[in-house]
Amino acid sequence: MLNINPGSPHFSGIVKQCRSASYNFDMIINEFIDNIIKKCSEIQIRAIIEPESDKLYELIISDNYEKGFENILAKGTYYSY
Repeated sequence: MLNINPGSPHFSGIVKQCRSASYNFDMIINEFIDNIIKKCSEIQIRAIIEPESDKLYELIISDNYEKGFENILAKGTYYSY
């Protein structure tokens, strides 16, 4: 029997969910920083706007959490607060 372990959701699935929901910019930022904000002392958010269209081209969110994705290889869903 095939053993499938999906683990946590893939980023593309989260993007689809956000696009189909009534998310606004504030809600999206909160979604991406809600877990790490308790673990780091600095979060940087950088928005790059496409000059020709004045649309958001890229959103870069980074932090200074030293352990990074410490449980990225863990099986299943894991939350550490």
